[in-house]
Amino acid sequence: NNYIAVAPNALGRAFNDGSGRAGPAVNDKAPKDIDDVAFFAALTQRLSVEYAINPDKNYLVGFSSGGAMVQRVALEQGDAFSAYVSVGGHLWAEGAESVKAQSLLLIFGDSDPINPVDGGPVDYGNGLILDKPAQLSTAKDWSRRFDCTTQVQARQDVVQQIGWYQCL
Repeated sequence: NNYIAVAPNALGRAFNDGSGRAGPAVNDKAPKDIDDVAFFAALTQRLSVEYAINPDKNYLVGFSSGGAMVQRVALEQGDAFSAYVSVGGHLWAEGAESVKAQSLLLIFGDSDPINPVDGGPVDYGNGLILDKPAQLSTAKDWSRRFDCTTQVQARQDVVQQIGWYQCL
């Protein structure tokens, strides 16, 4: 069907998504020194050359730490992919107040113990406790960065959708 799916693993406990949970040092590098944004850029470039991937159909999707990494890449290299999908991940990275990314989908579950709806402390074990933001605060942060002016809500059975439109 003319598509390629690539699923890299983080070097440590998690990708260097800006949360500080990347885990112990890997290959004599501190987690904060591992440049996962550059890794995704290099991987995309290599795949584009080897497989002649159409850059207009290049999507980045991630779950949990991968979802947070998707958001970091969207923040720092927003025009590198056609669209971004983050499942169960928050934006931890700091950076630009406006972004180049064209499309971003955030998906959260209301029973996720690692991403509580209202946020709060989450114990990852081994002494790592992160104060997670509320799910909606991550979405609102992105709507601000995209400079969106209209919020629309819909509910169908157990799915609630909140979307922002008329973004600059």
